[in-house]
Amino acid sequence: MSGVLNKMKTFFMGYDEYDEDYMLEEESMVDISPATSTSSKSEISSFDQPKVLNIHKNTKVDIMNFKMAKYEVTGDICNYIKQRKPVVVNMQSLEKASAQRALDYLTGATFALDGTVQKIADNVFIFSPQHISVSTISEELKQKSNFSFQ
Repeated sequence: MSGVLNKMKTFFMGYDEYDEDYMLEEESMVDISPATSTSSKSEISSFDQPKVLNIHKNTKVDIMNFKMAKYEVTGDICNYIKQRKPVVVNMQSLEKASAQRALDYLTGATFALDGTVQKIADNVFIFSPQHISVSTISEELKQKSNFSFQ
């Protein structure tokens, strides 16, 4: 069987066994030193397997909506931020000092996770994680649009 393959290689590739022996000798002369990084067998074999991505995947994002009646629920809201879920918080029921403390606490947690905070209305804020962007419509676009924004 190998004789047939060698003849086919010679016919198509244009070299004979002498060239093949020379190439094998060249390969054996190459200095193979151990890699400096410690890579496991699973890392090497993962390159051999093709990666298949589903482009029709619908990811559902839950936006949590809270109306704070007391400061003590700030820790519960912060847990949703730590789970990288966008959170809308209405602090209109809180006293001014408590609302400021809650805003500072939640803003710190959001920025620690590379998220963003945006003011939606008076004492209403959205805390969004890094992978979710929140866009706003400027007054200029509102005036040019045929839709009524409220």
